[in-house]
Amino acid sequence: MKNRILRKMLCLVLTAAMMVSVMAGCGQKESGESTGKTSGSGETAKTQESSSGADETGKLTFPLEKKVTLTLWAGSLSQYLTNLVTDYNDTDFFQELERRTNVHIEFDTISSATTASEAFNLMISSGDLPDMIMGAGLYTAGMDAAVEDGYYLDLTPYLDTYLSNFNSLRTADEDVLLDSITDVGRVVRVQNISQTQQPLFMGLMIRKDWLDKDGLDIPKTLEDWEAVLTAFKENHGAYAPFALTPYYDMFLYGFNATTGFMVRDGKVIYSPTSENMKEALTVYSDWYKKGLIDPDFMARETGYAGDTSMIVTGQSGVFNSYYTLMDYYYQSSTDPDMELVAVNPPVCASGEESRLATPIPKLAGDGVAISTQCENPDIAMMWLDYLFSEEGALLANYGIEGDTFEYVDGKPQFTEKITNNPDGLSMNQAMSMYTCPPAVLAKSYSSERELAGVSEESLAMCDVWSLVPSDYFYPFTAIMTSDENNEFAAMYSDISTYVTSEIASFISGEKDISTEWDEYVSTIEGLGIERCVELKQNAYDRYLSRGTE
Repeated sequence: MKNRILRKMLCLVLTAAMMVSVMAGCGQKESGESTGKTSGSGETAKTQESSSGADETGKLTFPLEKKVTLTLWAGSLSQYLTNLVTDYNDTDFFQELERRTNVHIEFDTISSATTASEAFNLMISSGDLPDMIMGAGLYTAGMDAAVEDGYYLDLTPYLDTYLSNFNSLRTADEDVLLDSITDVGRVVRVQNISQTQQPLFMGLMIRKDWLDKDGLDIPKTLEDWEAVLTAFKENHGAYAPFALTPYYDMFLYGFNATTGFMVRDGKVIYSPTSENMKEALTVYSDWYKKGLIDPDFMARETGYAGDTSMIVTGQSGVFNSYYTLMDYYYQSSTDPDMELVAVNPPVCASGEESRLATPIPKLAGDGVAISTQCENPDIAMMWLDYLFSEEGALLANYGIEGDTFEYVDGKPQFTEKITNNPDGLSMNQAMSMYTCPPAVLAKSYSSERELAGVSEESLAMCDVWSLVPSDYFYPFTAIMTSDENNEFAAMYSDISTYVTSEIASFISGEKDISTEWDEYVSTIEGLGIERCVELKQNAYDRYLSRGTE
């Protein structure tokens, strides 16, 4: 597949060379400051006159001689900055970025009273687009539709010119290359690319101190797990030995089951109607009757991680969480002897090895798109591309040498300005003030910077969770077309609501799995699940064929 993709990219390079020669010029303000104010023409433009930053070869370089202003829709202000600044330009990072590029950004951020999707849809429907759009993935019809509907610029012809740093990293990894292109071969947005493969940072945690007191090993089989949960209930008074999280249940992965779609041997499966799910729910129902599962599991609004209050007060012994939360649990626990370790889901009764985990892709985030109304798309692309250069990535990830980082054994390490901020900022707040916040813009991203404030014990959890392969996980970037998505949504909303309710009923014993399972499956089939699977399969097949001739 890789050779086919590279051949296709060669064609795109030739296309880019032809496109550059026919690009039209843009205007300037009389003051000499170029602006990114929208024109509504949808024409792509490149002009050396507008930027006044060309070298002797005619190539644009930073810093530009004359300041250029670009507009950027940024969604919500980063959560770590909300109590510190009102505009991204108030942070040291964006001030330094402007100094280095001579590009000023006018940020359009939304209030907390509005959701990002609502504000995005209003912006799109207004017809008055900014130069750049952060959160490009909010266009739910997909990136191809965003281009064909006239909102986003197709970046494919400019990958080897204005986006050369991004493209170099994008093409260096086959998975990133595959994930970055649309079904028809376009690159429409610039997204984060991790410099190294991140390990899994979420999974199941268990009270090892309780295991040790009871003389028990880390559970592996279902029999082991039942014995452990029973001990947690009887010997430690756990109200909810297993803090089941209804919508993000990692334990189900041990049965090769999930609450949505998955892929096995190239075929898309709706897991909630599978025999694997039936086996899992049978076990859950039995454990619920024995008091081993949180009796209030459906009423808890905990998101992915388990209920913190139950964890730190010793009411739960097994729960979903992130590796970064372990130290917080220790600090907040009422039990000074609390000890947590990572644990993987059980080997199910059939003995089948789990091949289902949530992967961490190297290409991530909704990304940044350039609108068709941008008058200086060349500068916008170069500005985005700067954060994929060695110099720009260092600024984005670590800030300024001698101030926010120093080199230690050849690697950048944060100074106490970040790790122990003298002004009382938390590490996340300091990173957001002096470097580029993780979910802001797109960059060559160093996940290692996040580890500076994390204990070795916490990091060891990631190694355990990463032992489980993710072969059966349905790819994040297998996207349906606009028409497919509309058809799918019309059916799946009712299916999802019904499944959520029925799963809870099976677990609680309100419904009997042995006698009512077939009716449950039949009802889902009557709601159109076979067509939903077909639509998902079509999207998955197109995903696999990307980059082929």
